[in-house]
Amino acid sequence: MRHRRPEPMSPSPEKTSRQGRRPRAHVTVDVDPLRCYAEIHGLAPGALSEESFNLVYEKGMLRFIDVFERYGIRATLFVVTSDLSSADGTDPSRRVDLKGPAPSATMFARNRGLMREASERGHEIASHTHSHPYDFDRLPVERQGAEIATSVRIITEAVGRAPVGFRAPGYNFRPEMTPLLVEHGLRYDASLLPSRGYYLLRAAMIAKIRAFGGTSGSQLGRYRNFATNNRPRIVARDGAVIRQHPISVLPGLGLPMVGTFLAMLGPERLEAALGFAAELDPLHIEFHGVDLLDLARDGLPPELAVQSDLLIPLERKLAVMDRLFSFLDGRFEVVPLRDADHGD
Repeated sequence: MRHRRPEPMSPSPEKTSRQGRRPRAHVTVDVDPLRCYAEIHGLAPGALSEESFNLVYEKGMLRFIDVFERYGIRATLFVVTSDLSSADGTDPSRRVDLKGPAPSATMFARNRGLMREASERGHEIASHTHSHPYDFDRLPVERQGAEIATSVRIITEAVGRAPVGFRAPGYNFRPEMTPLLVEHGLRYDASLLPSRGYYLLRAAMIAKIRAFGGTSGSQLGRYRNFATNNRPRIVARDGAVIRQHPISVLPGLGLPMVGTFLAMLGPERLEAALGFAAELDPLHIEFHGVDLLDLARDGLPPELAVQSDLLIPLERKLAVMDRLFSFLDGRFEVVPLRDADHGD
């Protein structure tokens, strides 16, 4: 479904940075496969059929790229590279297809082609590890290194350009990872979501699943990661230095600028939140590939109804994005994270 692009808003004259430019915004998408959501909610491996296994690419990401094209947005896509290649240089005891049927060579080729096309359109392809282990931050350093190295190699081969950015699964970052990132050519990290509210919601979800006899693959993580602030910062460890770009949380509201929460607001209530977003520089918005899927319309397994944002109709989600991106248009300079101003 296509929406007519609204007329660009005029830049707000008082909204310029110290450098005399428009404030910057970054739009990022975690291209997490559906198996990750099955794992989060403790669903059985058979919850995903062959028809639904790759819908994040076959429907969700196609819709994202179409929306970005209409608004002239160059986004950063954090890719789980086990969706691009069967190569597994991580750990032979860890299945890449943790939930669902085995992926096919045809699927890998289609997904690589889509990421190559996205790169050619100006989107940044960055690393979200190879197999998206939720306990990544607690793995031995050798396995962390193998996840990163495999991911970097596959992205480079797929799109012809080495990634420079990284996001850890589950927003769980440790400074001890910094030397590994630098060793593999990565210049920045975008793992942090500084929201105490999100941390408490995650804790409640994990406890609820456990209370009903299930096991969530999600990891609670360290509270300090969720109790920090929005500002980009330098992280240094053992002589290695990276830039870190937290996802934005709106001052005053405490609302994470994350697709799940924005979709739940809807286009009407989003309007009020955007006044707070206008005060941020940079503004860092995070989506997931699943955000543009619709449980009923796209034929997703009914078990995934536990992921409540999948119940929101696609048309309503697209209306939220239209409102959000028309707000950005003319007010912010929207650039991939690789082009972030390192002088701030």
